[in-house]
Amino acid sequence: MAAGGCSSVTPDQSSWVAARGGLVSGDRQSRAERALARLRPALAGRVEVRVDVLNMSTLAAYSWPDGRLFVSRGLVESLTEPELAAALAHELGHLCNDGHLQTVFSLRGGWTNPDAEVRADATGAQILRANGIDAAAMQTMLAKVRVGLPDTPAGRKQIDRRLALLRAAGAAQ
Repeated sequence: MAAGGCSSVTPDQSSWVAARGGLVSGDRQSRAERALARLRPALAGRVEVRVDVLNMSTLAAYSWPDGRLFVSRGLVESLTEPELAAALAHELGHLCNDGHLQTVFSLRGGWTNPDAEVRADATGAQILRANGIDAAAMQTMLAKVRVGLPDTPAGRKQIDRRLALLRAAGAAQ
């Protein structure tokens, strides 16, 4: 499905989606929707969300202030269902924590405050636990995203820090 043909994509999102290869449908979209459905009980009335799959091979996920979540085809193909739910939970963490912001957030943290990423990880882990999903999926998901990053020491260092904080939080519980 082309981004321009999707009535729920805003004009700003339409050009953003097109720059990322457009949208894909079929099995990948169904997987993303199933992963999001696993998280809905904990959201009850807090956030109205929808997920779409971008036609790009990089491992990426994004959230928009209007509740739109986007995951890349590469992410859907690389993660288990609990890990895909963790990626979506991380993005939902941004919406729950920082929904008032007027910017797009990214799972990879390249354009945001590192502390906002840590908060989204923590909130995402809470969302996972509230839905009976092992919060360790957040760690395994981030480890896979880290491996898929271009060779950027700063990005890997940031994800390493986030993984260490998640491990410490898990040990404290």
